[in-house]
Amino acid sequence: MKRFSSFLVIITIVSILLGSFAFAEETTQQGQAVALKDISIFKGDSNGFNLSGRLKRSEAATLIVRMLGDEATVVANKSAQTVTVFADVKEDDWFAPYVGYCYRNGIILGFPDGTFKPNDYISEKAFTQLILGVMNYKSGTDFTWETINRFAFDKKLVSDVSYTVSTDDNTNYTRGQSVTLMYKCLSQKKKNTDKSVAEFLVDKKVTTRTKAKKYGFITEDEVKTAIESIKVKDADSIVIEMNESVLVNADDVKIFANDVEITITNFTTKNNDILIDVKDELYNERTFKVVIDKLYDEAGYEIKNLEKTFDGMEREAIESKFFKISKIKPLSSEMLEVSFTQPVDDKAKQVLLYSVYKNGALYFEGSYKTLDVQLNSINNKSIILISKQHKFEANSKYKVVIKSDLKSTYSSYLNNGQGDSYEFYGVVAKVKDFGIEEARLMDTDTIIIRYSDVVDKESALNRSNYYLIDEDNRRISPKSITLDEHDEDSKFMQVIIEVPDTKEYHEYTINIDDVDNLFKTARISNYTKDLGDGIKENDSVYLSDIEALNRTLLKLTFDTPLVEASEKAVIDINKSIDIRKILFDKNDPKALYLYLAKGRPLVKDKDYDLVITKGIEDIYGNKIEEKIEENFEGVSELPDPIYIESANFISDSQIVLKFSEAVREGAMKNEKNYTFEYSINGNDRKLFPGDIELADERTVIIDFDYYIQGGQLYLTVEDVYDYSGQYKIEKLSTKIELFENN
Repeated sequence: MKRFSSFLVIITIVSILLGSFAFAEETTQQGQAVALKDISIFKGDSNGFNLSGRLKRSEAATLIVRMLGDEATVVANKSAQTVTVFADVKEDDWFAPYVGYCYRNGIILGFPDGTFKPNDYISEKAFTQLILGVMNYKSGTDFTWETINRFAFDKKLVSDVSYTVSTDDNTNYTRGQSVTLMYKCLSQKKKNTDKSVAEFLVDKKVTTRTKAKKYGFITEDEVKTAIESIKVKDADSIVIEMNESVLVNADDVKIFANDVEITITNFTTKNNDILIDVKDELYNERTFKVVIDKLYDEAGYEIKNLEKTFDGMEREAIESKFFKISKIKPLSSEMLEVSFTQPVDDKAKQVLLYSVYKNGALYFEGSYKTLDVQLNSINNKSIILISKQHKFEANSKYKVVIKSDLKSTYSSYLNNGQGDSYEFYGVVAKVKDFGIEEARLMDTDTIIIRYSDVVDKESALNRSNYYLIDEDNRRISPKSITLDEHDEDSKFMQVIIEVPDTKEYHEYTINIDDVDNLFKTARISNYTKDLGDGIKENDSVYLSDIEALNRTLLKLTFDTPLVEASEKAVIDINKSIDIRKILFDKNDPKALYLYLAKGRPLVKDKDYDLVITKGIEDIYGNKIEEKIEENFEGVSELPDPIYIESANFISDSQIVLKFSEAVREGAMKNEKNYTFEYSINGNDRKLFPGDIELADERTVIIDFDYYIQGGQLYLTVEDVYDYSGQYKIEKLSTKIELFENN
């Protein structure tokens, strides 16, 4: 195993490793000799193991050949190996092939007088040098004669701490001491490899893996160390969760953002977790990766090159009743989606309102040369900024600044007239490919077109961009086009085209031209597809449920989303109950709400017959083929009274007022119905609204001609009617506190 830079850390690791390798290590030289004999390394002499006897040079040469796993090679080529250059090594000496092999491979050299002195004794340092050679370490490169003792200690061949300072040699080196050295060597890894010396012997078939594992020369990690997960705690810190406790140096852990290394400012470990702080921001506009060069697991194994990618944290959208930037999402290197807290309109397309900063410095100012601004056709609270000349590069930090002149659809100035900004990082992402996934005849007069991505509403609904060609080469134009805004899988990606009835057994071809994706960065042009034969029959719209919500309100639910024109349906109840209003709910397009005349309310448990004659149409162009007749039971509950659900300032001169249900439009636009009592610094006075506008059936926008700063405001609304105009609430009151609604 390789050393950490700090000696103190090395001692700690060594202590852990020595304690962790819990195999049945033989502590006696006799036991170690038996183990070495079992794996064909140590065979003894005429006196048995003779562990107290001194180790001869000839014996050392033989042991090193076996430790290298080359004895089979020596024996197979015995005649070639026995011829040596040494005068005192005869061809018939038992050790001659081993000495010859060591000489030819530069392992052991002789003496200047041309002798080998096979019966002389080898010293401890000399034999240690040979063992280190087995481990691929070289004298003069990895160690010297003076440092060999300390090096042997570092490589766990000896455990006596005195070796770290001693340079002495032991000239009375015994066979038993050599056995211990070889025994320790077998479990250590060779230089620049992940294999122990014993594993190389197994590969060379000197011994078996079973025997090597039996004596602990090969230990296999039962738990494969891995990064289980990486959790982002906050914008500048993560927790790396390992599957076991590990020992790791901070220098061996790196974090990358889009393949660029970022600075680690704090590093701690706790149980199985590695806790890291960085000098950066870990937002998900970039791709992040953790790389651990090496670490040590609970068993003391060294594991290298672990890595895992992780997602940064989502930037929180700003929430405010005022008109502010809610969030900016990079869509590509040229395009951003800017979301606001209030709806926006064409006023947001003024390019001069915008400027962009890069890494703290002005990058470019909005102009018709540098920037294009598109409204998001499917979300009225967002716009698309498209840079014409500059890139939003990965790993660079940007800030979009928008001037205070920008007004929302509610006529609120941005950030209450102070302007606003938002920071983000560039991304590598590209805009999704845009094409047509499906084009088919659905029924007699309906064609379904499904795009691969969200479409630009204006071009997708332009009838001139579609036409049919029949088999007689006649051109057929659409009657209407509807964008599917309801199906979760196809939302804003599918259009329904109504055409004149097709004829069975006639061939038709659809042509599509100039339909853009949402961001207007890709366009479908000259698309043609054979739709096959016309279809004989249309589908019908079906009523799936009738629910009496109270004695004067019914909810009808259909099997498919309806078009708003279904409010004009011809519906009858018992041929006698007057239906005052029919309401189509854009948020629940499969439903119609029937407001009944209060003079003839429903009666509990009484059976009623509902008949729909005509006027119901779904978004696919289907109508009711035959009149719908259904039965339901009445209820006696009175309608819930209308109340003020919320009233909030959206600027210091505007209020958004929401009612609990749909209300009659006429009374809500009458400024005489509103009374504002204003209290500040002990002074009370009445305020009068300026413009009043209905955003929808439940929402009113109230403008004042002056700013309201501080204090408290009390609102009273008179003569509130329900949507049918039958039920009147004479007075509703609420308290509005300016500074609690920012």
